[in-house]
Amino acid sequence: MRYIYELLIQLQPMARWNLPPSDQVEFVPINDKTCYGEFEVPNVIKLSRAKIGHLDTAIKTMAHELVHYKRYLAKDEAWDKHDERFSEMAHKVSLVMGFDPKEF
Repeated sequence: MRYIYELLIQLQPMARWNLPPSDQVEFVPINDKTCYGEFEVPNVIKLSRAKIGHLDTAIKTMAHELVHYKRYLAKDEAWDKHDERFSEMAHKVSLVMGFDPKEF
């Protein structure tokens, strides 16, 4: 998880987000069958072993959680929501990374 994070924060658009280095983030594998991942304040990223079986899914899930993380760091009160702002940011990430925006 740490290496995926390090990779993504060096790529656009995440490179412009001033996310902290990986040694300031806690990465926690979980076995939740109901979600792929989650960002937990102040600096915890969780990915589910029960839902993720492929590298591409882990990368997309981490990118998704980075959108939440960026919004939290920007003091966006709706950082945990999948609202219009989330959709805008996710769409930008999807375009650059070649992800299906409907899947992200």
